[in-house]
Amino acid sequence: MPFYLTKVLACPVGQVGMLLMVAPLVSMVVAPISGWLSDRIGPRFLTTAGLAVVAGALLQASRFTDVTRIPEIALCMGTMGLGAALFQPPNTSSVMRAVPLTRLGVASGLVAMSRSLGMVTGVSLAGVLFSLGFGTADVSGELADFKPEMLPLFLSGWKTALLCAGVVAALGAVLTFLRDKADKEKNTAS
Repeated sequence: MPFYLTKVLACPVGQVGMLLMVAPLVSMVVAPISGWLSDRIGPRFLTTAGLAVVAGALLQASRFTDVTRIPEIALCMGTMGLGAALFQPPNTSSVMRAVPLTRLGVASGLVAMSRSLGMVTGVSLAGVLFSLGFGTADVSGELADFKPEMLPLFLSGWKTALLCAGVVAALGAVLTFLRDKADKEKNTAS
């Protein structure tokens, strides 16, 4: 996103920072509400909806071009933050509920490690997909010297990475829905 904003849209650095703040600000507001709701209605709907919202936002972002307007980008970033905030607290809560009290510390550490590992892996895979879509194995030097004729290649890499991320998030939504349904059926049978 920072490369897209600075290289494709030529946004000033201050505006880039403001746009990148939208997702965490929305998450900061929505996450406590999502956690509270999860305690009342359970995690299934919220985790599934959260991943579906993230998938939709990623698929929308994959359609960005060199003429996409800033309000559309801000809305998309806010939507990503909303989806993350709907997913994370209920997911963490459901993991912690499934663990015996004597193992809460270990479970908490594993949740944090899994989240960090997922972010690092996701960013790395997005970089690889972007490079493949961009058509070269080393884009770092080329992005520093971004030229207008590189725009179609950049947007191709952008689209490839975000479409793949959107598909993974949508698959996660389906698996989350099915997992929670299977857990509920198992608990009912017990």
